Amino acid sequence: MRVRAGEAYVPPGPPQGFGITEPSPRELVTVALGEYISDVSSVADLSAGPAMIPRALAETASAALTLGDFSQGYELTGPILETIKFIPIVDLFICTETLEHLDDPEANLQAIRGKCTNLLVSTPIDQPLETAGGGHCWVWSRSDVEEMLVATGFTLQAFVELDMTLGWMPGYVKFGIWACR
Repeated sequence: MRVRAGEAYVPPGPPQGFGITEPSPRELVTVALGEYISDVSSVADLSAGPAMIPRALAETASAALTLGDFSQGYELTGPILETIKFIPIVDLFICTETLEHLDDPEANLQAIRGKCTNLLVSTPIDQPLETAGGGHCWVWSRSDVEEMLVATGFTLQAFVELDMTLGWMPGYVKFGIWACR
């Protein structure tokens, strides 16, 4: 069941994660799923943070790369609904660990749908409401996210669940990662 968890997070400065040099298990699994998306000559991520995922996938595919973020640090800076107007249609749009922070994830997905052939998206799923911090506006299930993706015009192609709640890294959550057309 989808539940409102809090208000949208407005970062005070550069995106969290700058300076991190080692990819997380979630980033590695997301890249591995993304490598199966074929015919990619252009990649965009407008919530890029440290941009490990889009850089890795663009390099693997020898694709053109467009990056942006809500926080300063990229040429395209601001909310996705504003910055998406400045990018061309791309073969692969990456939206990881972002939807749960947005007041209106559906509006953002609709805007993204008009700018991409494929979407790679990840978000925490089945997160207990009491643990939803860090500016998470939403907690939801796999089916909630899939309904939202389909309702905004995407076709589900693949899904991976990464459960990091089992004690290996305390405080971590379960992630859903989708490849869509």
